[in-house]
Amino acid sequence: MEYGIVIAQGITHVRKLLPTILEDETNEVSSRGRKLFNELLCQLYNLDTQVDTYDKELEQLCRSNELYQRLIELNGVGAISATAIVATVGMLMSLRMVERCRLFSG
Repeated sequence: MEYGIVIAQGITHVRKLLPTILEDETNEVSSRGRKLFNELLCQLYNLDTQVDTYDKELEQLCRSNELYQRLIELNGVGAISATAIVATVGMLMSLRMVERCRLFSG
């Protein structure tokens, strides 16, 4: 048996349902709980904004660099993967890897 307000697991459900729950003053959430969850929801929104900013920066970086562009041409490689590959194996190794992957992928 569950008590209180139930939200399905997953951040998508929290983003969708928590604002409605916090606005409904007739539910069982205490004023302290309402304040706490509102603060956490604001933190979540701030993190979403930061992630969006980082994604845009990575996309801009990839547009300005030929190596990243070449990596992105490979199936399944996007801006995050391309920058991670270069950060991990370096520019020279990445150039060699792109050429080998192209040979295998036809």
